[in-house]
Amino acid sequence: MAGGGDVAPVQPWDLASLIGAIVLLSTVLMFAWPPSHNVELDGDRTGLSEIGVGMLGSADIIEISLKNATACERDNISCTGAVIHILSSNGDEIVNHRLTPGGSFTSERYDEGPVTVEISGEGSYRVTIEVHRQLPLEFLPAVAGIILLAWGEWRRRQ
Repeated sequence: MAGGGDVAPVQPWDLASLIGAIVLLSTVLMFAWPPSHNVELDGDRTGLSEIGVGMLGSADIIEISLKNATACERDNISCTGAVIHILSSNGDEIVNHRLTPGGSFTSERYDEGPVTVEISGEGSYRVTIEVHRQLPLEFLPAVAGIILLAWGEWRRRQ
């Protein structure tokens, strides 16, 4: 060390506890709130998200909900609804569904991906997209984090 001192080496179980806690907390925080998009529509299509579905042969469901943004009331914009478009990876339209504000749409099961979600219409909206997976692969990092955290704490206390 620069100051002439000596430091104890970091033990692997301390690192395992730290990494496990970080992975567990970040996974829980990522999936606690579904992502939402604020969109201003003027008649053209606007891309919202590209979603990978069908991982390891699973059949996944996409749920989309639509709410008016505050600009509708504040600016007296006509916000009567929008059309949700779901496109396959080659650009073919799979779904064309009209949503009114406060409504939601649940797709069929998709087993091939990725799909692209677009929206068209007039007004200002908040769109929330949730993917309900048949195989909960997104929780594998949380399980790994729990295992690392438990092993690190168990080993440290011995």
